[in-house]
Amino acid sequence: MSQKNKFSRVRIVGKEFGIQYGCFKAFSEYYDFMEGGVPITITNNFFDMALLNWVHLFGNQKDDLHFRNTLDDPESFKESLLSNLGITNSGWEENWRLLKGFRDQRVAHIDPIESTIVPKLDLAFESVCFYYDYVTERLREIGGQLLTIKSLKTEFAENRYYYEQSASVTINALNNL
Repeated sequence: MSQKNKFSRVRIVGKEFGIQYGCFKAFSEYYDFMEGGVPITITNNFFDMALLNWVHLFGNQKDDLHFRNTLDDPESFKESLLSNLGITNSGWEENWRLLKGFRDQRVAHIDPIESTIVPKLDLAFESVCFYYDYVTERLREIGGQLLTIKSLKTEFAENRYYYEQSASVTINALNNL
């Protein structure tokens, strides 16, 4: 697969992460008011899907779209990423273990464990935004046609109201059943 195709796929997975993350954040605002299992399941599924998309880009080093398999200079990218996130490599590794571990234990395999820490997706969101914007710039450099040149954070911000309204309507409808 060409680098141009990989970059385009990274953008697709990154955008999907943004949608799932946005929906998760919006639905999470209602978590304490949710009645029954369906709203909680919907909310948790948004989390799970966002996490699975993050794993494609950062968690599974054998994945074609993992930054190490997509970029010409992954070490330089990672240095820039860590600088942008304002964390050290050990901070990154700890967050990576939490996210990847949760995915492995609770999302992909449903291991029989009594309890687990549910990691936050905020750093994952920032990471995906950085990677998305990075490959967007590389696509521009190699002449890839982009229908949208917005950053992932901009797209997220522009769709936030939609996610919030969708969550409100859905939770209210389910609670009124």
